[in-house]
Order: sequence, then structure tokens, then C-alpha cells
Amino acid sequence: MFNVILLLCITALTYGHRIRQCTCNEIQPCSNVDARTIFTCADKCQVKGHAAKSGVSYPALRMCYQEIESTINAVFGCVRDKLSNSCSKVPPPLTVRQFNPTLFKVELIKEVITQLKASGIKHEVIKYFLEEKEYSKCRLECFSDEALKCLRERRCGLVLPSNRDLVLILKQCALPNGMGTAGFRKLCRCKVKAGA
Repeated sequence: MFNVILLLCITALTYGHRIRQCTCNEIQPCSNVDARTIFTCADKCQVKGHAAKSGVSYPALRMCYQEIESTINAVFGCVRDKLSNSCSKVPPPLTVRQFNPTLFKVELIKEVITQLKASGIKHEVIKYFLEEKEYSKCRLECFSDEALKCLRERRCGLVLPSNRDLVLILKQCALPNGMGTAGFRKLCRCKVKAGA
């Protein structure tokens, strides 16, 4: 759960303080971030040996995520729809304030922990992520680079809501698309079978 939500959020983030707002036309090619991006990064990090260090069977783990590929893509699509007004439809674009990714991650982690407590699986999930810390970190950095590369190349940013509101958007997109407690328990059971 944490990985998916955090990875989704990263797509909405850019770095810096004030920057030109992207026009919608120029960032159209940037909207191709989806479950395939997650798989590409997972494969790259697996090659580095991070998955094996956590004792998990990588082919089995990858299959767990492939089983929820349509769900991941639905969440990505929902977030894209909710942030569709973040780019400028007509020139001249605004100058926009950019989010601090570190502060955003803090807000996201607080919400994830709250949800895990409510679902009764907090300790199990935290234990798992501590065991696969290097693999998760590698995937997150890779996904962040892939998601932000397009915006960096264009040297522009998006008009985004506050960190708290971004987290709420992700939650609003994740829950109805099957990434609630039942969805994550199913994913966790699959990961356990893979050796996690």
C-alpha cells in the first residue's frame, strides 16, 4: 500500500520554489506514467539484487503486482483526472510554487500509518517494509526519476494543491479503485506466498 501510494504521489511532485507553469500541450507526453513504469523500476532494482536480499522470489513478487495492474492504472488515471487543471490550457502560464517532496512524504506517511492502524495491519506492514527497505528505496527513487524526468526536461511545474489535499486526492482515488484494506490484505497475502 505504502509503495503504491507513495509512488503515485511522486508523479505529482516537482522540485524548486517558483517555476513556469507547464502548458497542457507540452506535458501531454509526460502523462504516460503507469503500472508499466512501476514494473520497469522493479525490474531494474531486482537486477541490482535488492529483492533477493529481502528473501523474496522476485518472479512471484512481480506477479503479485501484475495481478493488480488494472487497479494501479485506475488509480493513476483518477489522480490524473483530478489534477487535470494543474497545467495551463492557454499561454501565458503562471509562475507556480512547487511542493517540497520531503514535507509531502511526511504528510503521506502520517496518513498511511493512520489507515494501517485503522485496518489493524500496521505492525505487519511496517515489519515488511523494514525488511525490504533497500528494494523499496530503489524502486521509489527510480519511479520518481521516471515520473519527473519529463517535467524537468521542460523546466516547468504544475499548480498543485497542498500536501494534505494531495494525500486526500490519492486516498479518494485509491479506495474506490480497490486499494482499500481488502485490496491491500490480498496484496500482502500474495507477497507472503512470494516469500516476503
